[in-house]
Amino acid sequence: MELLKVENLVTEFNTDYGKVKAVGGVSFYINEGEIVGFVGESGSGKSTIMLSVMQLLGDSGKGKHHTISGIVSFEGENLLDYDYKSSKMCKIRGGKISMIFQEPMTSLNPTMKIGDQLTEMLRLHLNLDKASAKAKAIELLDLVKIPNAAARFNDYPHNFSGGMRQRVMIAMAISCSPRIIIADEFTTALDVTTQAQVLTELRNLVKGLQKTSLIIVTHNLGLIARYSDRIYVLYAGKIVETGTTKQIFGDPRHPYTKGLLACVPRLDQSASDKRLYTIPGYPPDLLNLPQHCSFYERCEFADKECGQKKSPELKVVCEEHMAACYLCAEK
Repeated sequence: MELLKVENLVTEFNTDYGKVKAVGGVSFYINEGEIVGFVGESGSGKSTIMLSVMQLLGDSGKGKHHTISGIVSFEGENLLDYDYKSSKMCKIRGGKISMIFQEPMTSLNPTMKIGDQLTEMLRLHLNLDKASAKAKAIELLDLVKIPNAAARFNDYPHNFSGGMRQRVMIAMAISCSPRIIIADEFTTALDVTTQAQVLTELRNLVKGLQKTSLIIVTHNLGLIARYSDRIYVLYAGKIVETGTTKQIFGDPRHPYTKGLLACVPRLDQSASDKRLYTIPGYPPDLLNLPQHCSFYERCEFADKECGQKKSPELKVVCEEHMAACYLCAEK
């Protein structure tokens, strides 16, 4: 069952130099209970898509610094019909769709105790009294494996390590049993061991919650391979390939996806070949996107026709697997 359906989402930022098309008409869906990965290099539009869905970019519309158009269907309603400051959106954010941000130290209020920040959400969205909210907050801290949760309830963010702060962010994200949890590059500041621990705990928590979906936004292909059910690959504000995790890693069809996978060190790589592969060139200028395929100048498989045709749309490779490439039928 589809929980979230996004159709032709376009996000543009108005600058002194012109309009920056950060998201160029993406469409995707999230089913109940699944873990979906969004992957791509920096600037590909991953985070902007999620911030647009939750309307966390601030005021939008004519004369504003950005505009958002398209349809974001959630529980039978288009979220873009509501103002970002409306009571409806305030109830949805945190209550039904929650987000774990990249850097917990900047997401948590350094002047407030951890317990106060947790109980604030619980009282706002669940209408709990002070005592019930405190009991629930301590229960959540214990659930995400914060040692001696009752005592740490009164600590400030700076009293926690990076991994513990991220666990607090997870506790806040799941506190109201949301339908969707968005994890936006939330393991970037963590060491590899802590990354694995935190993600495993988050996956188990999501699977334990009924009909809750998880969106993992990252550039780390290792995380995506291990934890996601389906994947969307983004480049220059568009989805260039999508499929199950097995399809994307086992049979990638878009040259960009192949390039990303080639950049990952392999255990079976020859010891004499120590030089890592890099995708040549640079991403296109979002102020002046080309009419042809945006990956054309960097693509090692492109022919002259690729530079003369309009930008390709997603086409079916096989069941659930799609790629936006004129040559995607060829391996």
